[in-house]
Amino acid sequence: MTQQQNQEKSHNDMPHFDAVVIGGGPAGLQAALTAGRVHRSVLQLDSGDYRNATVTEMHNLIGRDGTAPADLRAAAREELSRYDTITSRTTSVESIARAAEVDGRPRFTVHLADGEEVSTSAVILATGIRDELPNVDGIAESWGGRIANCPFCHGHEFSGQRVGILGAMLATHQALMLGPIASELVVFTQGEDVHDSLRAERIELVDGAVERVAEYDGGLTISCAGGRDVEVSGLFVMPKMHQRAEFVADLERDMGLEISEGGFVRVDERGRTSVPGIYAAGDMAVGPNLPMPMFSVGNAIGGGLAAGATSVADAIMPR
Repeated sequence: MTQQQNQEKSHNDMPHFDAVVIGGGPAGLQAALTAGRVHRSVLQLDSGDYRNATVTEMHNLIGRDGTAPADLRAAAREELSRYDTITSRTTSVESIARAAEVDGRPRFTVHLADGEEVSTSAVILATGIRDELPNVDGIAESWGGRIANCPFCHGHEFSGQRVGILGAMLATHQALMLGPIASELVVFTQGEDVHDSLRAERIELVDGAVERVAEYDGGLTISCAGGRDVEVSGLFVMPKMHQRAEFVADLERDMGLEISEGGFVRVDERGRTSVPGIYAAGDMAVGPNLPMPMFSVGNAIGGGLAAGATSVADAIMPR
């Protein structure tokens, strides 16, 4: 602990950090590294829950394409450990409360799940989102492998193969993206209206509701109402997305944290939220005039860098 932290602990009876980064994924790890490298005291918290926990290979990230997400996190944590300015802990956050300002600048008290409280001048939210998968037997078991939601991250691996898309609404967009990749596409309409663009060669439409998905060596068997089974190599679905951290709703209620219609934390181009002193990055946050984030490891890293750097810049700006 730095001399400044010790002094502030004796004054406030709790440890103080220049920034508390909540999240142990790419956004949070990058935010901690960015602020720590300019010798700001950083507490980086990792609950151990990750959106891509079931993914064995991540893609669309230069220099790391095909790397296991767990390996990226491990490498990043080892890098953070080299900095005396960064403290990493495996725990979650129960709540965040606004504290009295110091020299006209915001202060917050962060209540940890292990019962400890810490003080900070900046909170960087990087807690990610939770996917609510379609209520179909077997989807959860193959999620992150043969079942995915992002062609940029998982499409190429199905090159020249038969690929399914669950839902006509999703397919209207994704069929155009997957068309150059797949040998043929199967759209399971789920009773949704079919756009004219889907009535094309190499796109098979299956109207019976999907009841079960089973993985076999080399693909998936999609069982539909009426007893029809359809085999594909991979399946793309669109989960419903929710904030992973429950305290985000408390911040909206108690501090006026702005949340988009889609449920994402609104940030500006630099990662600032509507609450001074609170920043957000990664899948949980969405920028100006956007309906939803660009879900990718690269985008999360960029957002974490922006939020970490901006928290430092705001702290040194004259009041």
